[in-house]
Amino acid sequence: MPRLRYTGGGTYRVGGYGFEPGDVKDVGDDLGEYLADHDDFEVVDGAAESDQADDSEATTEDADEAPADEFDAGAFVDRTPMDDVVEDIRAGEADDHLDAVAEVAERVGVQDAIGKRRAELED
Repeated sequence: MPRLRYTGGGTYRVGGYGFEPGDVKDVGDDLGEYLADHDDFEVVDGAAESDQADDSEATTEDADEAPADEFDAGAFVDRTPMDDVVEDIRAGEADDHLDAVAEVAERVGVQDAIGKRRAELED
């Protein structure tokens, strides 16, 4: 798994990951290859001990911000293919979080599925 550092400004979400400036994270091979081509990311190979200490702090901060049992609407809607997201919405897997999902949903198909699911729940 490639390890990447986000050097851009602001929050960047991609492939179920959220990056803040300075974050270092391990990502899948395909996503790592994709992000390595972007100016806002650098590949971190053979990190020095000081970098590894920074990584553990970043991991701790990430854990504090989003506990494992907390629903991540951004990661939920950013999955591909979109059909999987739509199916999960139709199946009711995000019923307790539809407002949060609707706020971050950018794809029309996902927005439509949310609207249809809300209509079903109102009936």
